[in-house]
Amino acid sequence: MRGVPANLLKQFALCLLALFALCVLAEIPDAHAARARNQPVAKNTAPEDVEQHETHDDPPFKRLTIDIGGSSTFSSTASAYEFNLGVNYFILRWLVWRNAPFYRIQSGLDSRYGLDSSLQGRQSFELVPGFTPSVLAGGGYRFANSGSSAPFLEAGLGLHMGGLNVGASAKRIFNSVRTAGAPNETIYSIVFAGGASLF
Repeated sequence: MRGVPANLLKQFALCLLALFALCVLAEIPDAHAARARNQPVAKNTAPEDVEQHETHDDPPFKRLTIDIGGSSTFSSTASAYEFNLGVNYFILRWLVWRNAPFYRIQSGLDSRYGLDSSLQGRQSFELVPGFTPSVLAGGGYRFANSGSSAPFLEAGLGLHMGGLNVGASAKRIFNSVRTAGAPNETIYSIVFAGGASLF
């Protein structure tokens, strides 16, 4: 098995550094909001003002979740299947840093492995309790061991039902950005996640 190329490690390190800085900056407004919530209410505050303040406080949300998924891509010359484990860190309620190690099996070629790292914007719409569809869109970079690293864009739909989350998405990988003449490809994915979270 070939080792991970040095330039791939450098690219991944720079990506981690940039996303870490973004996480730190995103935590600053949350810290200010938390301090504001912990401030005591003045004695001369009207009851309706206190009730309005409490109503506007957003409920806590899960910061770190995991999911598993499978995907496929088809062309006139070959087909490929991928399996991935996604780790999602919610920087904000609607902004997610997703890292998904993957393993790819492709007909006629050696298997590949790597990491998809991306930023996603997500928006949920609670129609009724326990039934919440959602949409997502974002972009990132695929780090692969075979030298086929490339940027990508993705979009998808999700559905939360009780303790189960199901999603479907399409990812467009722009191989031609890194390698002139290389074909771009679209990967279609199905993702499943339970109700558990790490924190």
